[in-house]
Amino acid sequence: MGQARRTRRRGDRRGRRQGHAPGVPGQPRAADPGGQQPASAGGRHPLGLHRRREGRLVAQAGHRTARHAAHDDQDAGRERRRRRLVSAAEAAPGPPAAPAGEASGDWCVLRQRVKGPGKKVNQDACHVSSPGGGQAVVLAVADGHGSAAHFRSEQGARWAVEEFARCAGEFAHRAIALDGAGTGYRELRDAARALPRQLVGRWRRRALLADCNAPADGRLPPRPEQSGHTPAARFTPYGSTLVGAVVTANLLVCWQLGDGDVVLVDERGTVRTPLSTGPDLGDETDSLCQPEAGRLVRLHWQAFPGAAEPPAVLLSTDGLAKSFADDAGFQDFAKGVVERAAEHGARTVQEQLPEWLGRAAGYSGDDTTLVAALRPPRGRAHSRAAGGARPEHERNTMVNGMLEAGQILMAESGEQVKVAELFGSGGQGEVYRVETPDGDRALKWYYPQLADDRQRQILEGLIGRGWHDDRFLWPRAVVLDPRTPHEGFGYLMEVRPDRFRDLPALFRRDASVRATTQRSLVTAALHTVEAYRTLHSKGIAYRDINWGNIFFDPATGDVLVCDNDNAVVEGETAAVAGTMDFMAPELVRGDKGAQPGIQSDLHSLAVLLFLLLVNHHPLEGARALRIRCMDEAAKRQLYGSEPVFLFDPSRSDNRPDPDEQPGVLDAWELLPEVLRTLFVKTFTQGLADPGARVRETQWRDALSTVLDSIAPCATCGQQNMTQPGGRPPRCWDCGETLRLPPTLALTTGRLRVARSVLLGPRAKVYAHHLADDPPRHDFTDVVGEVTEHPKQPGRYGLTNRSGTVWTVRLDDGTVQDVAPGRTAALRPGLLLEFGGGTEAQVRV
Repeated sequence: MGQARRTRRRGDRRGRRQGHAPGVPGQPRAADPGGQQPASAGGRHPLGLHRRREGRLVAQAGHRTARHAAHDDQDAGRERRRRRLVSAAEAAPGPPAAPAGEASGDWCVLRQRVKGPGKKVNQDACHVSSPGGGQAVVLAVADGHGSAAHFRSEQGARWAVEEFARCAGEFAHRAIALDGAGTGYRELRDAARALPRQLVGRWRRRALLADCNAPADGRLPPRPEQSGHTPAARFTPYGSTLVGAVVTANLLVCWQLGDGDVVLVDERGTVRTPLSTGPDLGDETDSLCQPEAGRLVRLHWQAFPGAAEPPAVLLSTDGLAKSFADDAGFQDFAKGVVERAAEHGARTVQEQLPEWLGRAAGYSGDDTTLVAALRPPRGRAHSRAAGGARPEHERNTMVNGMLEAGQILMAESGEQVKVAELFGSGGQGEVYRVETPDGDRALKWYYPQLADDRQRQILEGLIGRGWHDDRFLWPRAVVLDPRTPHEGFGYLMEVRPDRFRDLPALFRRDASVRATTQRSLVTAALHTVEAYRTLHSKGIAYRDINWGNIFFDPATGDVLVCDNDNAVVEGETAAVAGTMDFMAPELVRGDKGAQPGIQSDLHSLAVLLFLLLVNHHPLEGARALRIRCMDEAAKRQLYGSEPVFLFDPSRSDNRPDPDEQPGVLDAWELLPEVLRTLFVKTFTQGLADPGARVRETQWRDALSTVLDSIAPCATCGQQNMTQPGGRPPRCWDCGETLRLPPTLALTTGRLRVARSVLLGPRAKVYAHHLADDPPRHDFTDVVGEVTEHPKQPGRYGLTNRSGTVWTVRLDDGTVQDVAPGRTAALRPGLLLEFGGGTEAQVRV
């Protein structure tokens, strides 16, 4: 099910404190008298596997070995004596730093880091640069873990900001090249998603080079080409977090791995923390030294087409936020920094930052770093910052959006639509909450150059079908601006309920998806298959199935499919061909005559299912780890010209790396054989022959069978997937062999379809179990439920929850009716007739 690894940071993490000093925006009053270097504590090893709970692996506490301690004193001398190898990446100059406190092109920048009281070494690092002649700003802060297991983390933090600056500098030049109207945003967003993997690869090469020159454990390690892979533990001493951002006049993109803060302050003074994950994680944080760290990076994307002003952007390590009593105090400080820079100038604020951050460091006892990018005050922005009144026509302007709050739009159906607030932005446009006569709806408004005639035709065709399915956020009506009806448009859809979460949160094992279980995960996969099966049955190809278009409820497994405005009738053309790592190989290669359609959707669907159940891409194994720059050419080779499945029976050169990708191996072993067989078929035969790809009905039947075979462990209570009809496996958590409950073997009436349901406590029989070919699995339509005898604990029966009478045949041949609400005692050999020719037998 994948893993969520956490790295233990410095042993002492003080809580946020009360009090602020006069003259400093939201600053603590005095230094913490206990703000001394904390004693080294046994670190939680970021790579050690321990117990897995409901689909996540928890890091196991580990202690620094005596061998590490013995070599500590030798490391400094050894590194001074030995010649240091320098890679081309290290020797190449990075982007030039922007002058702190000064205007750099279109921006003013701030930069300051302060060592914590009593610390020997500042574990923080930071970077600020202005590529493109000041048309963009690149910001980065990193926080080395500093615990005993990460005794070289100050180097790791420095490498993190340096390599981010190089990757982000290239990204910034691409962002500057955009025209501000949306052209190229989709490709740029793909590049933003790919940047973390590129960054992690470059950081690891720096760490590996340093460790080869001066091994952290004092032993000369084998060369990677000799051992076949690099032990992940070699990166542990250099562990660090990273927070970075690129901001231009038209775009803001932020990345975050581990703790730290991204704070945005708009021209109204509204403060947002878009990448906040809630309460402090305590002693643990995500780290660059973890396996597959790139998958744990959080991403924030925000576009500013038109005349919208980007917000002030502040990045800080967690030492700053920890010095405040609560989040409100920290956000007040950030707002105060921006306001003082607008009133007194960035240079004045820069001169005061050492004092402010020094007080914060004294309060938190931790290293403290802050970098920021602010728009220089000018024109209207300057007058407002200095206290001038906001012009009447601007008071309702939507912050950082194409539309204005309160603006009245018109649906083609004739109803008025009032803009309320901006939800977010993506590669094609922005999404707003709007008010309609029928209640709140979501409005997707296209970037101007993407609002073309072809997109309008696709929308009108989808809306004209009048299709209503609660699994899809389907377009309902085209919306226009009555003032400029020929210059832009969007469409209405339902608002996504709060209970639905995106799949990246699942891949990161975010706290918001902690309710996920084996059952809800398999249910989500099943609902996803049925949703696309319904779409395909209407002759519509989705064309861009990927992890960004599906939302799921962690508790129930319900799903919502969004971004349906690119779906077209099979055979028609559309502007979107797909997302490369989900696209069928023939589309990636650009084979003659290959077009996105239902057959290519089947490949994308299989990739999505593999990600759901294994938490990894099916083609990214050892071969992907050997790619040093995951550019477009590398992706075309990996996904198009030379795709190889991780578990291809005939090839082993792309197996998951046991050190870098251990969770993939674990998750694959947990999958029942019925699912593994389908994955092998679709990612071996199906890569070369589209006709050999697994169909939706095959996935549906297999997932439904697995769902009915999930069994709880009697020892620890954890849910386990089992092979239908197979031998009881060992529990993935406690290791005990499962004791499987009796099975209800059903046979439907007309087509005689056979199904099996494990009859554990509280197990349910649903209406879809009794149907030959159910259109969908409805888990609210219960017809039977396993219940415990009220007076005889441990004795169970099957209670009739339907509206019809069942018939039970006993061992002596007698027949009894089981009316609704009555219960039939479960015993081996019991025969039941549910009506309509459907019958079942209890088997042990």
